[in-house]
Amino acid sequence: VLNVAIYGDSNGDGKISSADLLKTQKAILGLIQFESEVYSEAADYTRDGKVNSRDLLACQKKILGLA
Repeated sequence: VLNVAIYGDSNGDGKISSADLLKTQKAILGLIQFESEVYSEAADYTRDGKVNSRDLLACQKKILGLA
């Protein structure tokens, strides 16, 4: 099985949406943990090795068509 990370798609449904933002936000706040490293890597939208508010902002811009 080959796992592919789509940057921004932290829930693995193949789309970047508000559901991904919510999941990433919960992970940043420590309310949940990602099921696998692939989802954690996907949540790192800015690809700087950390999942943080910068990733949320960049993903929001993508969803709104601003990036």
